[in-house]
Parts: sequence; C-alpha cells; structure tokens
Amino acid sequence: MGSVEYQEVLSVQVGRFLAQKGLVPASSIGCAIYTLVDEPGVGILHEHAGAKPRKLLGLFPLKPKKWLLGTVWLRDAGGDRGANEKNWVFEVHGRENVETAKKLAAEMVLTFSVNIVVRLMSEEPLREYMGD
Repeated sequence: MGSVEYQEVLSVQVGRFLAQKGLVPASSIGCAIYTLVDEPGVGILHEHAGAKPRKLLGLFPLKPKKWLLGTVWLRDAGGDRGANEKNWVFEVHGRENVETAKKLAAEMVLTFSVNIVVRLMSEEPLREYMGD
C-alpha cells in the first residue's frame, strides 16, 4: 500500500519563519515578495530606525522603504557560495546589520537544524528595491 507525504520547500519554510518575526521576505536583490515559491535564496527586508517618511508630490505620505538586511542562500544558484540544504550562507549588507543578522542566524540554526555562515557583502546597507 502506498503513502502520502507532505513537504514544503525550504524557501517557503524560511519565508514563513521570517514573516512570523515581522520581517519581509524578498528576492535576493531586495524586492518584497508576497507569494513564497521555491527559490535558492530568500532576501530579508526590515524597517530601519532612521527611515525618513516619503511623500508623493510632497503631499501624500508613502510608506518608507525598507532596508535589505541580506539574503539567506539555501542552495547555490550557479554560484560558488557553498550553500546547500544543511549549510546556508547569509550574505549581509551593512556592517551595522551584522549583529542583527548573527542573532537571526542563531535562531534559524535552532529552528532548521542547519549551519549558517554570516558573510558581510557590503560596508553600507542597501535599500529595498522597488523598481523606482
């Protein structure tokens, strides 16, 4: 007799984990994603304490852009990051975000039973990419 087994891909599991923490899952370049799909990496957007409010035409308030904390690579996507299902690579943008990333990585290590290398990719933080 056969059986049925339910599985979720890692990027869906990680995206849900991030959303439960109040973070926004994103593409690796920092575009917010609202439908979790199978991807080799999941970007992480967060609010920046110093974000200035923006206004459309100087009048209408807009949501401030978020900041790209970094991307957690769950497997290599044609690159040489060294990521696989048990050894993830968390590429962080902005030296000021390293400690936050290390704390988040520690939580992911416990939740997903993986090893994570936290790698600083740029000295300065990057903003959310919105195509503008």
